Amino acid sequence: MKNDGNKLKKSLGALDMFSISAGAMISSGLFILPAVVYPRVGPAVIVAYLLASLFVIPSLLGKAELASAMPKSGGVYFYITRSFGPLMGIFSGLAAWFSLSLKSAFALIGVGIFLQPLLADYSPNMIKIVAVACTIVFTILNIVSVKETGRMQIIMVFILLSLILFYVLTGFSHIQVRRYIPFNPAGWQEVLAVTGVIFVSFTGLTKVASVAGEAKSPGKTIPRGMFSAYAIVTVLYVLVVLITVGVLDKGDFSNTLTPVSLGASRVWGSAGFILLASAAMLAFITTANAGLLTASRTPMAMSRDQLLPSCFGRINRKFGTPVLAILITAGFMIICIVFLELEELVKVASTMQLLLFAFELFSVIVMRASKLVSYKPSFKSPLFPVLPIIGILIYIFLIVEMGKVPLFITAGFFIIAVLWYVAYARHYVRTKSAFLHMVGNLTNRELVADGANLEDELLEILRDRD
Repeated sequence: MKNDGNKLKKSLGALDMFSISAGAMISSGLFILPAVVYPRVGPAVIVAYLLASLFVIPSLLGKAELASAMPKSGGVYFYITRSFGPLMGIFSGLAAWFSLSLKSAFALIGVGIFLQPLLADYSPNMIKIVAVACTIVFTILNIVSVKETGRMQIIMVFILLSLILFYVLTGFSHIQVRRYIPFNPAGWQEVLAVTGVIFVSFTGLTKVASVAGEAKSPGKTIPRGMFSAYAIVTVLYVLVVLITVGVLDKGDFSNTLTPVSLGASRVWGSAGFILLASAAMLAFITTANAGLLTASRTPMAMSRDQLLPSCFGRINRKFGTPVLAILITAGFMIICIVFLELEELVKVASTMQLLLFAFELFSVIVMRASKLVSYKPSFKSPLFPVLPIIGILIYIFLIVEMGKVPLFITAGFFIIAVLWYVAYARHYVRTKSAFLHMVGNLTNRELVADGANLEDELLEILRDRD
């Protein structure tokens, strides 16, 4: 049975939703990645960032629809499970948890990259020590109170956005047009390939759906938080890259992993480097905090569906948070920080994230085609089904661009999901999927009792939402 008596506190408002989304977006994608991709495409990196922001729109709109119809903690796991059944639910849950946890760990390691030039006595181990310390602090904060976590996220994000905006406003006067020429030396095909790498920088935007069960008026606050974060952060992304390209020479990008901080030093002097390096560290911290908060809700949601043991879904009565799920997630992050070389694994996590985006858009199509009476999103993705189909094709293209190794490892995760389903989950769960209900509608056959069960669950969610 589900642990319905242990309900999460609904303490997160629209501002919290905005801060979680924005904080999960602004990270290495802004402060480090331009130095990695500029040597490949030159100033056309500006266009690549703009294209990446457009590619995320189908997922953004689809996630907003699903989250407004089914505001339950677990996010993408919950939607895919209700759309395709428990086997795909296990895979999506493992993939979402792995991807979020790994990227959060990677973000905290990024703090060390920026901390190094600020300290006189610095050892290589300091990177991991700082990352582990930050993980422990955020673990305690997440356990004690989601509301306090949200408040801290709001403060950190607004300080971060203020510093970035100040860089944008003061940097325009230091731009030299000659640095944009030639604009696209490698050709547009290379720009598209780079766009696939940059796209991952925008994926944090939709992670807020994982804490939908703790949102006040989720049908309104989640779409508002996601859309406002997308608009503001996308504009800042493009403007920051535009200015950084305009104030740095081509050789600068080859000699630094901190191009935005270096650009700030050209605008404000050495104080600018310190200020933007501090902003970068704050960005990594907000990303990791948001990642830990959202990733820990996936094993909790899987437990409540009996796809994992019930202990993962228990809510601490004193704090109102899933303590064990948070501790397991934090422990995995610490293991990754201490023992693993993360670069290749982050690429795997990115491939999984793109695959989850595609399945989310499939979920929108299936939920609508199922004609379940109680599927009533307060926000509907426009241009249906054209926009979801376009999004699916884009994400498949980007997955192929990632290479064979991430695909093989992702296939390994699916095999693990199948084995876990056969060995454990199938003994405890009854399949509830809109997909079977949709097939039943198309064939005029009553395949299983799924439809009624799912209808009842969605109706209960609607009552709680409204």
